[in-house]
Amino acid sequence: LKGWIDRVFINGWAFEHSPATGLRPKLQALTTHLLPIAGDDHGSYERHGYEKALRTQIEHGIIDYCGSRRGATAFIHESEQDSPEATARRVDRAVRVVSEAVHARLTVG
Repeated sequence: LKGWIDRVFINGWAFEHSPATGLRPKLQALTTHLLPIAGDDHGSYERHGYEKALRTQIEHGIIDYCGSRRGATAFIHESEQDSPEATARRVDRAVRVVSEAVHARLTVG
């Protein structure tokens, strides 16, 4: 994922930065929604600070830096721990959270 981010969110497309002008974000017209896939449960992510780290690195370090609006972030925890049916329910729940955020944005904006 890091390689993709480094190739896509680049100077000149996602932002412009130069010593003369400083930082100019360029993705203000976008809203970015995230569906992080997590192998462990929510409690483990909280205890170890993984969710906070992801929010800092991805939401702040990429989305905010490029000027995009933050949309919904819906973790899919325990992605490999349970049955395929349980994983499908978690995915459905996360997709519903993002879908509702998109719908709310469309009806307001």
